[in-house]
Amino acid sequence: APVDTAAPVPVTAHLSPAVPFRHLQPHPHGPQQAQRSVPRLFADRAGGAYAVRAHNAAPHAVDLLPNQWPLALGLFFLGLMATTAVWRKPPREMAMVSFGGVRLQTDSVSALPGTLDVEPQEVVTPLGESSTVLVVGATRGIGNEFVRQLLRKGCTVIATHREPAIPASLASLSKTDSGSLSFVQLDVGDEASVAAAAKALKDCKVELTHIIHNAGIYGPRGSLNGDGAPATRKQDMMDVFEINAVGPLLVAQAFAPLLKANDSCPLPVLAFLTSKMGSVDDNGSGGSYAYRASKSACNNIVKSIYIDLKNQARGTCVLLHPGYVRTDMTNGNGLIDTDECVEGLLRAIEATGPRTPFRWVDFKA
Repeated sequence: APVDTAAPVPVTAHLSPAVPFRHLQPHPHGPQQAQRSVPRLFADRAGGAYAVRAHNAAPHAVDLLPNQWPLALGLFFLGLMATTAVWRKPPREMAMVSFGGVRLQTDSVSALPGTLDVEPQEVVTPLGESSTVLVVGATRGIGNEFVRQLLRKGCTVIATHREPAIPASLASLSKTDSGSLSFVQLDVGDEASVAAAAKALKDCKVELTHIIHNAGIYGPRGSLNGDGAPATRKQDMMDVFEINAVGPLLVAQAFAPLLKANDSCPLPVLAFLTSKMGSVDDNGSGGSYAYRASKSACNNIVKSIYIDLKNQARGTCVLLHPGYVRTDMTNGNGLIDTDECVEGLLRAIEATGPRTPFRWVDFKA
């Protein structure tokens, strides 16, 4: 029988020890509808980030000759037995779904046949004047563009930098004509620095609605193919893991006590930049051992952060894939610029709220 989906069903896809916190005076500083094809319908009654429509053709009427009835009845009872077995089968607790080449584990799913059109839902946590956003790793590239666009939206932004002096790339953004920009020194590779930065914000009674964790490094790009690149050393792996995998955990632990919901943000949002290169299934070129492995670890760590915060109703998380962006990390190579990337990632953040399941989203939302 046709699947009745009159109501759309949401998809589940699954700072050095003494740190200055410097606040500048407040300076007078359309969503793309992505559609994806998904092989199965995953329904989560608790809600989600995607609405789904299933389309099935109407059943055909079949005329049977008298000598075909025994065969038809036999097939009918076999089908009935199979259907009963399927419906009696307990629902799987976890299943896998693929978005953009990345396989995700989803919670509490059921499956129905049909061709699916998946559409992002409307904004649920708008970024604006009532938003206070901590951007970790804001000196250049994507992080710097996050600060620029958040200020344009009128947000209160706290941007982190590693060196004691505020870099010119950040100081220049304070001259824009909306929002409010402050700075705090923070090195995600230094546990004492992270703790000191969190204390500085706490002492200033800062309440955060959003945390955007952008800090990351690439590490050696070599493979085993004799491409002339230096071999990956143990210390290389440790250095990249320290920033890309351990860093997000340290930041979440230190700043989670500062998360605070408000009328426009019913549940604080933590957004972590990851990469498709952290996907096992998507790895078709090899090499880049440290970066790939660190992003895989980051994905799993963030899933645990999501569960911990959700269980306490303190916040929610989203993993963001920026795409192949022209930045210093890519040596200026890439398919998109930082402005297009960040515009899409901010849409994804704004579409993340209390009813959104754990998910991985790219810059096209």
